[in-house]
Amino acid sequence: MTTNNFTDCVLAIDIGSSSIKAGLFSSQCDLVEGSLVAVPHYQKFTSDGGVEENASLLRSSIESVIDGIVAMVEHRNLNIITVAIDSMASTIVGLDKNNDPVTPFFSYADTRNSDDVDDLKSLIDVDLVHQRTGVIQHTSYLPARIMWYKRTQPQLYSEISKWVDISTYIYLQWFHPEKVKSSFCISSWSGMIDRFKRSWDQELLEILDIDLFNLPELSSWDEPISGLNKNFSDRWKTLKEVPFLLSVGDGLTANLGSGCVDSSKLAVTIGSTGAMRTIVSGNPEVPMGLWAYCFGRDMNILGGSFTEGGNVLLWARQSLGIDTSEGIDNLLGGKKPDSHKLTVLPFLSGERSVGWNGSATATIKGLKMTTSGTDILQALCESIAYRFADVMDRITPYLSTDLEVIASGGALVESRWWVQTIANVLNKPITVCDVEQQTLYGTAKLGLKSLGLINNFDDIPIKRRYVSEPDVTLIEMMALARERQGDLYTKLM
Repeated sequence: MTTNNFTDCVLAIDIGSSSIKAGLFSSQCDLVEGSLVAVPHYQKFTSDGGVEENASLLRSSIESVIDGIVAMVEHRNLNIITVAIDSMASTIVGLDKNNDPVTPFFSYADTRNSDDVDDLKSLIDVDLVHQRTGVIQHTSYLPARIMWYKRTQPQLYSEISKWVDISTYIYLQWFHPEKVKSSFCISSWSGMIDRFKRSWDQELLEILDIDLFNLPELSSWDEPISGLNKNFSDRWKTLKEVPFLLSVGDGLTANLGSGCVDSSKLAVTIGSTGAMRTIVSGNPEVPMGLWAYCFGRDMNILGGSFTEGGNVLLWARQSLGIDTSEGIDNLLGGKKPDSHKLTVLPFLSGERSVGWNGSATATIKGLKMTTSGTDILQALCESIAYRFADVMDRITPYLSTDLEVIASGGALVESRWWVQTIANVLNKPITVCDVEQQTLYGTAKLGLKSLGLINNFDDIPIKRRYVSEPDVTLIEMMALARERQGDLYTKLM
């Protein structure tokens, strides 16, 4: 599609936990050559479990990425017709009455509010709230985070006028505040959305002693905002009246990017962290240990997620001195599964699915003088595969019988060993997605669908790299190792 000899394209932006990426995509969802921009950013980890970042500095990094894209467009025959954004989910920042940050932005991985989770659970019917909000209350969600901040920083808390996720914060800076809403999708990752009413949960608001004024107004992702305020319409002239879709969670767009758009596809993703997700119609009952987040007005993303994933490779490099910079296949490819006989609970940053123990710590059982650092790395990666199986057991009733399991995420698709390991544990063939910048790709699909350039998310076929079949000679061995992990979990957790 062209306008006045200009090629129309979607600007997709991914606000990830370690970098901000942006790219331009054609109406066929092809990445425009030379348009990919990536800027790293860094969160602060503290010894007491804190994970936070300066919200203003992160916003500046996002804006610098857009600056680069806008400059590129002005020198090429390109025309941005919509902006679609995904964001790391379960983030929160407290703003004053001028919408400036009072607090840092806190990541889902911050566990300093574990005591507040316990207090909150004592005030609610955990199972009823789980079904209503789609989540088990946990350190990663907003209610306990707000309780913790009020308890530990009462003076600063009194200055807070509004609690928002990081993407809503930047929209409040770019647009006239009265125009800004937050999507059902990104907001449901807060743990305080009534998914049946698509509204903030009244019981949790009362417990937190906050009202609707303290939270953003809600809407569907496909009801865009346009009309940048003067500062940013001057800065980004080409985007002045371009519609910006409401931000969605990066977990959703990772699914869309890998072709997992309904219950016939199950995404197994390992980036910095891990997740298993599918998309279902309506608001089904949520299995114990899993979550359901809103997608638009009548769909849910159903699955489970972990605080660990590719970040265990970083931990192994920093703490065990193992060089994982070239991947893990050369380290683990020739090793027999479970040959180390270690049993690992991989909770280096607390547990999410399926037990949701935010204060959990990692455990390694079976260490000997002969245990090597590579043994520990192998056991950690295998332990994550077992956690995927725990989610699979719970999500299977919601999946189609002709299911295809699709692997995505940089840490996973770069390792044939890890894909094979998970295939053996799940006893399912795993198809490896062959899409670069899959999260951005899924975000671009949102833009195309909002404009009517595609009717369905699966109108654009997904390339598949290869299929990893389970090794029948290893299935029983890995099932026994998984059982050993389950026994240790039961004893300690």
